[in-house]
Amino acid sequence: MNIKKLVIRYAFLSLILILIQGKNVFALGESEVRFNNLTLKDGLSQSTVNKIIQDNKGYMWFGTSDGLNKYNGHEFVIFRELVNDKKSINSSFISALIEYDNDNILVGTSKGISKINVITNEVSRMFEDEEGKSKLSNNNIWDILKHSDGTIWIATRKGLNIYNPKTGDMYQIFKDTEPKGLKSNVVTSLCEDKYGNVWVGTSEGLSVINTKTKEIQPINDILDNDNSAISNIYRDRDDNIWIVTDNHIMLVSSNYKDITYFDKELESFKISPDSVNAIYEDKYNNLWISTQNGLLEYNKENKKMHLFESRYYDDTSLVNDNVLTAYEDRSGLLWFGTYNGISLLNPKQPFKHYRREPDKENTISDNSMSGIYKDSDGMLWLGTNSAGLNKLNTMTGEVTNFYSNNSDENTLSSNVVWQICEADKDNLWVATQGGVNKINKKSGNVERLKYPDNMRERNKMDARNVFVDKDGLLWIGARGGLQSYDDKTGTFTDYSNVFKAVGIVENAVTSISQDEEGFLWITIGIDGGVVKFDKDKGVLKSYLNNSFDSNSLINNGVRCLEKDSKGNVWIGTEAGLSKLDPKTDKFTNYTVVNGLANNFIYGILIDEEDNLWISTNDGLSRFDQKTNKFINYTAMDGLQSNEFNGRSYFKSKDREMFFGGINGVTAFYPKDVLKLSDNRNKSKVVIDEIKVNNKTYPYYGGTLSLKYNENNISIDFFLPDYLNTTKTTYEYKLEGVDEEWTFANKRNNANYATLDSGTYKVLIRARDNHGDLTPVTALDLKIAPPPWRTPTAYLIYFSSAVIVIFLMWSYVTALEKTVKKRAEQLKKEAKEKEKLYIEKEKLYKEAADLKDEMIKRQKFKNDYFVNLSHELRTPLNVILATVQLIKLKNKEDCLGKYQVEDYTNTLRNNADHLLKIINDIIDSSKIESGAYKLNIEKQDIVSLVEDTALSLKAYIEENNLDIIIDPEIEELDVECDKNEIERCVINLLSNAIKYTHGHGTIEVFIRECENETVEIAIKDTGVGISKEQQKIIFDRFVQADSISKKQYRSSGIGLTLVKSIIELHHGTIRVESELNKGSTFIITLPIRQEKSK
Repeated sequence: MNIKKLVIRYAFLSLILILIQGKNVFALGESEVRFNNLTLKDGLSQSTVNKIIQDNKGYMWFGTSDGLNKYNGHEFVIFRELVNDKKSINSSFISALIEYDNDNILVGTSKGISKINVITNEVSRMFEDEEGKSKLSNNNIWDILKHSDGTIWIATRKGLNIYNPKTGDMYQIFKDTEPKGLKSNVVTSLCEDKYGNVWVGTSEGLSVINTKTKEIQPINDILDNDNSAISNIYRDRDDNIWIVTDNHIMLVSSNYKDITYFDKELESFKISPDSVNAIYEDKYNNLWISTQNGLLEYNKENKKMHLFESRYYDDTSLVNDNVLTAYEDRSGLLWFGTYNGISLLNPKQPFKHYRREPDKENTISDNSMSGIYKDSDGMLWLGTNSAGLNKLNTMTGEVTNFYSNNSDENTLSSNVVWQICEADKDNLWVATQGGVNKINKKSGNVERLKYPDNMRERNKMDARNVFVDKDGLLWIGARGGLQSYDDKTGTFTDYSNVFKAVGIVENAVTSISQDEEGFLWITIGIDGGVVKFDKDKGVLKSYLNNSFDSNSLINNGVRCLEKDSKGNVWIGTEAGLSKLDPKTDKFTNYTVVNGLANNFIYGILIDEEDNLWISTNDGLSRFDQKTNKFINYTAMDGLQSNEFNGRSYFKSKDREMFFGGINGVTAFYPKDVLKLSDNRNKSKVVIDEIKVNNKTYPYYGGTLSLKYNENNISIDFFLPDYLNTTKTTYEYKLEGVDEEWTFANKRNNANYATLDSGTYKVLIRARDNHGDLTPVTALDLKIAPPPWRTPTAYLIYFSSAVIVIFLMWSYVTALEKTVKKRAEQLKKEAKEKEKLYIEKEKLYKEAADLKDEMIKRQKFKNDYFVNLSHELRTPLNVILATVQLIKLKNKEDCLGKYQVEDYTNTLRNNADHLLKIINDIIDSSKIESGAYKLNIEKQDIVSLVEDTALSLKAYIEENNLDIIIDPEIEELDVECDKNEIERCVINLLSNAIKYTHGHGTIEVFIRECENETVEIAIKDTGVGISKEQQKIIFDRFVQADSISKKQYRSSGIGLTLVKSIIELHHGTIRVESELNKGSTFIITLPIRQEKSK
């Protein structure tokens, strides 16, 4: 490569020529490798990636032609040059990157060098004075080397700069430096050898500098006399030096004596030395040569090269052929910077990938796979869903295609090939949509089986499965049911009617297998479940889903079945995985809830450790029966895609597994996958950013100390395992606060709000792409107490309290006598005032009570007179009306004898009623005034009450009521006023009649009590009295509540009079009532009056 090309490249003044060539010497090896790519759509600032490094925190840094990118697997942070901002990088064109120390990296640009703190992202410009003038020989940086002695070597377009960070000294070497200078001032590449010498590549040859003397020393005649432009110098793990020039790519031995040229190896790929951009060696001793025409892998052990190129039809190939740089991170993942983004490669990925390569003539016919079979000769047979059958020689990459031709009986019956199995050592059985074919493995001759007339229906000939049992009999699973074929006799047997006879209507067979006892296990799609079948006895048992039994088959749409070494039967369905325990005949079911990648299962294979490998609609699952845990793999791990196909799975005799899908076939040895998982170095979660009260805090490790009001904390973190970041999940907890881990899923952030002062430990861990938990990362937090809760504050509080207590004690002591004296005086005055106050309050209360009583009584009087007026007016109106009627009849001379009698009775009754009201008023007034006297005599209270009640029986029955008289005693003499007791009983019975609806009941009870009293109770089933009314029912001027008033009206003195009369007898009356259920009035009378005692 000449100086002109170098200047154009690093100054970014023109585009690099991209050469796309089609050499496929190791095409098979290339098809087995899968790249994951990062481009602009993922957040990269620009497509041309010139340099890549990883810092000691785990961040990846990408230097592009327009910006520096910091990447943590989740997001990019972009650094660009900002005009007039010295806190931004010198230039957006990045040409060199190195790790400067634990916290900083150096960034070489087209305008100088910047230092970036990887924790805070702070940028400072190196080697500039206060006025912005550079201390470097030139600001166009081409390479930076950190020497083992700590010095920094800087290659520029005009000379070499050597900086000592300890002293701050800068030493510069040019072409004219005496006694011997560089071969050119344009320094392109730097490399330190095992002796500490620095190899300096320039545009006109190589110079080697002794770092102790700073003098240029000779190497050998060839190198010393070669003035070719050098584009790259690299030291490999064996201390050999690789040099790339315009004309050669050469290997210089560690003793400098031997030189090996690799020009011919590059020429075999049509790659010239001047198109080589960089060389890098991984930890497996593979050398990666970045060129403008693809990526070369050189195996130092077998001396072979592979070329990886970008393929337009494959988004898992190299992202671009112009590869500019290579880097290996701590996990062993390789990063390649290209002209169109970054390609990531896992050099030890265990998954191989077979697929169609459209740019080749000899290739697999289609990517959508169905049947897979690896025969005893090692040939891989691949059936497709629409493009016939393929025979692949995995050693040479040669492919033989088989297609259907309707006009040729010696071709496949259909291009839809469902499944393949071995018939014998020379032949294969192939199930197609048009029937079963027999293919000779060596000659490739195809023979179509002749179906009998009764089986020539389309669904009978659509052969989905082929299986040869232990007796050599061929079993065919067709869309129309189960069949068998005897190759010796050429006869078919159709078992679809056998299935229908036991109620199995659905016949679309999805898989056939045989157990050690010789029984066939048939799985049936859509809704057929699993059938255990004996070819002599027919169906032995059918397994179906029972929605009421959680221990039944999870779903009837069954796709596959496999048996493990313990005898368990594993069944893949359209709704999850089922395990049948043959001892109990019970199922255990697994779904995505348990960790399965997807519930729609296509195939199951079991390895030697009894691990299940399960192809699904969303990736491949590995189920470890020992831990009962699923590990899931996706296209990012190297699979053909996330979606697989039915019947497209196979395990070869050498234990290699094959799973087919919509983008080809994935092949692997389970032990390689497990070995890679077990032997890898587990990364730890890295604290990315800490925000306190929405302000970013730098974290350099140790304990993060915060103020008392800095207690709203947000923590960002990441796992520096970049193989498949989409599968990484996180969980965290605050030790001593959180009992359980908080599952953050793919969110790499934890938040804690309003933490109290104290010491905390935040624990963070991740579950990596292999499903394993990483070691715990701990963040120690210490939140200081507020100023008022510090030890100093508490000391001040204590001292102040002591002083205050002392002063208070002194003050109290001084005042004690005065207070005591004054207290006695005040006590005396207080007693006098208290006495006056009590009297005053008593008067106030009495006045208030009197006022309330007067208001209440006035209200009662108003109600009383309204009711009394009504009581008086009603009979008076009747009397007046009757008198008027008599006058009218008399005038008309039509007044008969009976009418006179009737009118006279009406006048009499109403006059009596008026008289009774007036008597009640008079008697009530006499009782209140104390002028009312009782006529006390001994009376048989039982006869008195019974006779009184019976006198009203006719009236009660006229009102459609029943009366029950139920005395507990036959007779009892009681001192009382007979007439007044009769009046009371009549009054209570009248009220009962008035307030009891038709068909009700009135009961009268009499009983003798222990305390020389007798009780008379009158109970009705009437309207009842509310609790509030019961309290005042016996007060004068009060009658029943509003419910009664709507239908009845009375003077309101009846119950008051009854109560007064009973109290004159030194007795009591009370009421028990419930609304709408009735009332009971209970009179209690002493047997003897006080004057008789």
